[in-house]
Amino acid sequence: MSILQANEITIRIIDKTIIHGLSLSVPEGKVTSIIGPNGCGKSTLLHILSGTDTPDSGTILFDGKDLLKNPSLQSTKIGYVAQNNPLFPDMTAMDHLKLWYSATEYSIEDDLKDGFLSILKIEPFLHKKAKALSGGMQKRLSIACALASRPTLLLLDEPDAA
Repeated sequence: MSILQANEITIRIIDKTIIHGLSLSVPEGKVTSIIGPNGCGKSTLLHILSGTDTPDSGTILFDGKDLLKNPSLQSTKIGYVAQNNPLFPDMTAMDHLKLWYSATEYSIEDDLKDGFLSILKIEPFLHKKAKALSGGMQKRLSIACALASRPTLLLLDEPDAA
């Protein structure tokens, strides 16, 4: 069964078509990779699939529901880690986590103790500002923020960077 289906997606930026008529199906419980040369539209496609941007045409179904007509699916069911770790430079790691956890019923403390935050080894840099973190620590923090709502689907753009 597919958790995500994109049908006939077309994306134009200014007067250039980046993606034309793309359809794909992401099976539930499987790792799926989107590969291609630099500049071919992979990041743009992930923006569309995560619901952070809208295609010029086509449909996106998440678990059978229209993603574009159900914005709550974007924030609760899909986690997205952008390529460039979009963090607020002057906020601490803890402030970032508090922001993301505020929209959930989950506990930062529980996850630090024996959840995914302990696996990501976030605790040593909780009180450091994002701008003081290495690229790898920023990536871990971005992943932690994306996982706060326990998404069904996690989209990672350039996951091995940093």
